[in-house]
Amino acid sequence: MKNIDKLQTPCYLIDEDELEYNINRIKSSFSKHWRGPLCIGYSVKTNHLKWILEYMKDKGVFAEVVSRDEYLYSRRLGFSPSNIIFNGPYKDKEILEQAVSNGSIVNLDSFAEIESLKEFSKSKTIEVGLRINFDLEKMCPGETAMGDEPSRFGFCVENGEFERALKLCDKYSIKVVGIHVHQSTKTRSLKIYSALAKQAIRYIREYDLEESLKYIDIGGGFFGGRDVLGKPTFDEYATAICEELSTLDNSENIQLIIEPGASVIATPISYISKVIDIKDVRQNRIVTVDGSILHIDPFITKRQSSYKLYSGEKPYKDKQVICGSTCMENDRLIYLKQEKALDIGDIIQIEKCGSYTMCYNSCFINLPPAVYAKKGKEYIKVREAWNFEVLLH
Repeated sequence: MKNIDKLQTPCYLIDEDELEYNINRIKSSFSKHWRGPLCIGYSVKTNHLKWILEYMKDKGVFAEVVSRDEYLYSRRLGFSPSNIIFNGPYKDKEILEQAVSNGSIVNLDSFAEIESLKEFSKSKTIEVGLRINFDLEKMCPGETAMGDEPSRFGFCVENGEFERALKLCDKYSIKVVGIHVHQSTKTRSLKIYSALAKQAIRYIREYDLEESLKYIDIGGGFFGGRDVLGKPTFDEYATAICEELSTLDNSENIQLIIEPGASVIATPISYISKVIDIKDVRQNRIVTVDGSILHIDPFITKRQSSYKLYSGEKPYKDKQVICGSTCMENDRLIYLKQEKALDIGDIIQIEKCGSYTMCYNSCFINLPPAVYAKKGKEYIKVREAWNFEVLLH
């Protein structure tokens, strides 16, 4: 397939060259600034497409999972247990024992998870990390996702939970060899990551963990991609994090774990839809396409996406409203002003649709669309569009 207008629409299109650029860039940036071992774990929840996970595996990227289903899915796709990072607030006893037994990187989130390993630790040496909960909002006012409400994840330092978790692990002969300090933020600023690294250093020293520590997990949440004008680059993130962490005496022996998701997968993926109808309604041109807002903005946040138009040399129209093919009134993808007039059969390509889109593809009205990967000038279908037969099983 050589031309974009030959693709089955609607569909997603993965630019493999752009994806490779993002992966190589984040690897080189952090490798340049961190003198110890580096682990990159791709956030499976961001986009769990089979082709993407197999691509990450082939590039030596770990799978970062947050549920039993994601763990077993990653194993089925060929990730070795030691190349899986297991986070999240719920790991049942069976999957938790399987993960720690097989050498996965496991960051415990609750006392219930520690108790789940109580008996298992009597017969087998267990190494885990603990997720730390601390008041990041106090350090970076207005920047955290929850604001004045506390994060719900990990062991709280301020009320002594983290210290009690360390003591309980010691009591059960569970070795704490890592800490996980990720927190969700609104700004993704360099200040956030510098603060996370500073707090990691603080708690490593305060709780005398430096000698036993094997890894520090910073998490993800970075901006990323080739065109992020005005946003921090991978190199700037690496500098902010590594300058702080490198003050540890044995930092060259500690593995730094980062967990990118949207920062590597958002920009390489676009969404392609074809115009199927045109109508004029009170000074507005309504352009209906065969896709849907639910495929690019599942929460309908009404953001205006960047786009490309594949249309002829036609007169400009003042305003065109691009609407999806569902019966929802608010199925409106983008608003065009002073653009070439679209016609039936024209193509619209909406850019940077790779994160948290395919994961939320539902069977509401329209079924999940096809997915293609583009390498150079070649297009390969990597997921078939669903059809009604799927609903019959």
